[in-house]
Amino acid sequence: MEKDGFPSISNIDGLHPNLYFQLTVLSFFPMNQSMNFVLVLAGLTGLVVAADQIKNRYHVDPKKTREFVHAAVAVVVFFAPLLFTSELYPALLAGIFILVNFVSVRLGMFKGMNLDKRNLETVYYPISFLVLVLLLWNTHPFIVSTAMLVMVFLELYRRSARSPGCSRLRRPGCPDPSVRRRLCRISN
Repeated sequence: MEKDGFPSISNIDGLHPNLYFQLTVLSFFPMNQSMNFVLVLAGLTGLVVAADQIKNRYHVDPKKTREFVHAAVAVVVFFAPLLFTSELYPALLAGIFILVNFVSVRLGMFKGMNLDKRNLETVYYPISFLVLVLLLWNTHPFIVSTAMLVMVFLELYRRSARSPGCSRLRRPGCPDPSVRRRLCRISN
């Protein structure tokens, strides 16, 4: 449909107008989605393996390697709308990592990411990504990627802010136990 001699944005390639704008203005990557899928899958797998190797070789705290991997994955996910127009590939990535993370937690693999066999936090992240992809990818893909980025960095901030405060409040001589409990509850 034309308006004033120009094609209507909403009808170009059948894309939603916001998605069309985001992809044409912001995309620097060619839209070979299957190649992008393979590269992202290999890159994320490489991050997890590298974190495990760093933990084993240099005896880095697994919490630190896990934080690094979460931050790196969040940055990759942030750029996912530039790599994928279809919701198929992000949903497939999430499904693969849900399965791999669950199995690796239960089998005690990838100690650089998984702290113990009962801690399923690494499974919840791809589940939340999958839910957002299925609900919003076709209309607002950058909301999905921004939400995941914010979630990870707020979680990292929460962990860094929580640890010192509660440990300081648990020291002998901390005035009032009720104040100590309230402050620890707020920081958690």
